[in-house]
Amino acid sequence: MKPINGFAGLARWLSLCTVFVMGGIEARAEDAPVDEPESVEIAVAYTADVWSNLAGGARRGVRYLDNLDLLLDIEGGGAFGLPGVQFHAHILYNNGQSFSDLVGDAQVVSNIETQIEAIRLFEAWADIPIGGGGSLRFGLYDLNSEFDAVDAGALFLNSSHGIGAEFASSGQNGPSIFPVTSLALRLQRTITPQWTVRAAILDAVPGDPNYPKRTAIKLSDEQGALLIAEIERQSGGTRFVAGHWFYTRDQARFDAAGVAPSRGGYALLERRLAGDEDGTEGELRGFARAGFADRRTSPVAAYFGAGLNWSQPFMFEREHALGLAVAWAEFGRPYRRETLAKQREVNVELTYRHSLSDYVTVQPDIQLIFSPAGDPSLDTAIAAGLRVVLEL
Repeated sequence: MKPINGFAGLARWLSLCTVFVMGGIEARAEDAPVDEPESVEIAVAYTADVWSNLAGGARRGVRYLDNLDLLLDIEGGGAFGLPGVQFHAHILYNNGQSFSDLVGDAQVVSNIETQIEAIRLFEAWADIPIGGGGSLRFGLYDLNSEFDAVDAGALFLNSSHGIGAEFASSGQNGPSIFPVTSLALRLQRTITPQWTVRAAILDAVPGDPNYPKRTAIKLSDEQGALLIAEIERQSGGTRFVAGHWFYTRDQARFDAAGVAPSRGGYALLERRLAGDEDGTEGELRGFARAGFADRRTSPVAAYFGAGLNWSQPFMFEREHALGLAVAWAEFGRPYRRETLAKQREVNVELTYRHSLSDYVTVQPDIQLIFSPAGDPSLDTAIAAGLRVVLEL
């Protein structure tokens, strides 16, 4: 199949596919009112990072990174005769500056780093209720918006606390996550108030690696698909998630001995350790995540992350939060033999976020990076940064 490039072509293709999927499903939720009014929400957010590599790593220096989000959400209104259907669109802009070229790390200090300046259509999907607590979502889709998502880890700026390093480094162009996504079909069902299952099939190669600035869809048998399934349990202040993923096409081995499967799994646990459920008196949450990937085809064969996240309302009900976390990436033996890398990279992060108003949030952050990318020539790096978020 030929690539579909550009917003116009992508919109036409998604529209045809969405209508086809909707037309084949009896998707009216039992509890959705037929005369439900439409809800349209537009959001704009600008995130600015200033980072300095104070010591170690590849070299000292300062970088300015930014991220602009434009979001549109439409809910209800019985669109296409389907009460409860939702539409979501998300456009990204990033200036493409890299801080990791100073640090030399593998896990990426700032989770808004893209290394390429571009405007992208990041997400564009329709979510259709299918009754019985289920929904079907189709379109350009950020896998990490629902799969392998650590709620308590969202406070931290290191990329590995958003999605595990072993999963993020898989595939020919990474999985369908920030900043490049792929076409996907996701099914989710809530079995009981505590248990939820979800599964998805995604294009295995997001975008077009030859044209990284483009929004592109290229489906082919040679690229194959990424399949993922996840089960989640929430009870009181505890949340547990376990998932498994694999690519339908084998990937090149690091030892150049042909190809081998690319697959892995993960589990995460987060729990409220102290405080009340609504957070009015403050809340202490802890989390831990572990994952593995096939070491023959993935540079990071195993990953472990854990952290503590304390938040409490401050003056004038403004939130402030303090967090400490560690991200531990173990490089596989075939990758180490090929690159002469050390066994692991370890990141320790201390961060503090304070809401100055309904529109402005500031977050100073410091990270220690031990053995950046496992490179034996690099000393421990010390990265200090400040994030400012403006929201409308």
